Amino acid sequence: MKSTFFHRLVVPAAAMLCILAGAIRVLASPPVSINGDQGGIVGFATTERTCLDNTSGFLDSVGLYAYDGAPLKALQFRIRNANGKIRITGVQLDPLLAQDPRWLCMWEIKRSSILPDLGTNDTVSVVILGQEDAELMAGIQHGLVRFTYDAVDIGSAGDNSTVLEIYDVIGSLAGGVDAMLTAGSGQTLALTNTVQKGDVNYDDDVNINDLLDVMHVILGKSTYSGETFTRADIAPWPAGDGTIDVKDLAMTQQIILDGQYPNGTRLRIQGQTADSHARAVAFNAPKAKVTVYITKKGVEVRLENTVNVKGIQLELSNIPIVPDTAKVNTIWGPGSKGFSNNILRIIAADLSGASVVTPGDRIVIEMNFDIGNPLQVSFHKLIVADESNGAVTDIEASIVYGSPNPVEEVRTLPTYELSQNYPNPFNPTTRIQFHLPSGGNIRLVVYNLLGEEIRTLYSGYAEAGRHVVNWDATSESGEHLPSGVYVYTLYTASTRFTRKMMYMQ
Repeated sequence: MKSTFFHRLVVPAAAMLCILAGAIRVLASPPVSINGDQGGIVGFATTERTCLDNTSGFLDSVGLYAYDGAPLKALQFRIRNANGKIRITGVQLDPLLAQDPRWLCMWEIKRSSILPDLGTNDTVSVVILGQEDAELMAGIQHGLVRFTYDAVDIGSAGDNSTVLEIYDVIGSLAGGVDAMLTAGSGQTLALTNTVQKGDVNYDDDVNINDLLDVMHVILGKSTYSGETFTRADIAPWPAGDGTIDVKDLAMTQQIILDGQYPNGTRLRIQGQTADSHARAVAFNAPKAKVTVYITKKGVEVRLENTVNVKGIQLELSNIPIVPDTAKVNTIWGPGSKGFSNNILRIIAADLSGASVVTPGDRIVIEMNFDIGNPLQVSFHKLIVADESNGAVTDIEASIVYGSPNPVEEVRTLPTYELSQNYPNPFNPTTRIQFHLPSGGNIRLVVYNLLGEEIRTLYSGYAEAGRHVVNWDATSESGEHLPSGVYVYTLYTASTRFTRKMMYMQ
């Protein structure tokens, strides 16, 4: 890409806001003077900057420092982005030079291949020429060019820095005499996540995936350390108390349902929306298809999934009123809701991670309340959590203004339940209770902690209603098992529920 000549600089509003917000930290002064009749340094205005990731329109500058020679007529240099993480988008002549039409600026960006994080190792070539009697005088720090760039979206707490370097610097006096210019030090750009507190998976959002992950830590299924621990430890807000417990879980859930932090800072709008969704359905079916039905009687959500789904976070906008008494019913059990600024936020999941919705097609969420004008409701955010507490990326989302059941617009959502065994710990027997909303084929299986199947307690058709099965800590062959922790799982046509129990001889 080549430029024409630049005579004016318009600073993007996003870049100026970022600068004013403190996204730039100056750690060093411009280069010091050098001795000699000729010489000067072409360098960055700062040697280190901190930038928010996943942000566009950053503004930087290159200048001529400590120049002691005769009047300078022309110069050239290159900027190299050695380690990715950013994408340089444009170059302009410094505003002071641009006020003088005798100064010309030519530039070209040479793109590298796009890196996995969508950054590029760009090289920018710049030539500046003074026409007629235009010259850069000694003893003055001259701004040369300003350039803009975008930062990539980083997804971890590791080294997320990149280095900008200036090289191939050549300056010329009148008549082509070498001005003996040198390149200044490189500039380190350190990227930090746009969202930090509560964002334990580094996706620049606080959502259902973070909530499920925190619950895993509380249950002892995983651990946090370093920056991730600091991000999760948010109660009391904002510094935490040095532990990860249910206080942090409750605070994370409240942030999601409020759509903002306790200090009023709003979360970013991320996740799948019906308006922004675009996919080639002719090639591959989506991993999850979510249809939201809006009627005057409320909201119903249908999930068609080809992968196991652990939860759904849904936000709908342009809803005038949601009564405090309105309940969220989900296939995982009671859900949670938040309502503010005409946005309804719903969390539907078994936070213990014990149950998932297996592949199929079914209604998974319903909420009954009066909606005066269903046609004005639209998507605000949609996130589908997979079995590993990550987001399902291949989603087809849509809103239907009408009921999935034209005959019966409002109905009760079928719910399954697998209770904790009793007694627990147990010896010699324990009782396992489960509830089915409708008849169907089910399996109730006991596993050891290695995932080996120990005993099938029930397999076949079961009527709707509550069922109780006893287990005497024996294997399929009747062998008595040793003391320890065992896992029991209820498989249905649409869900899978898992709980732990302890046998003590």
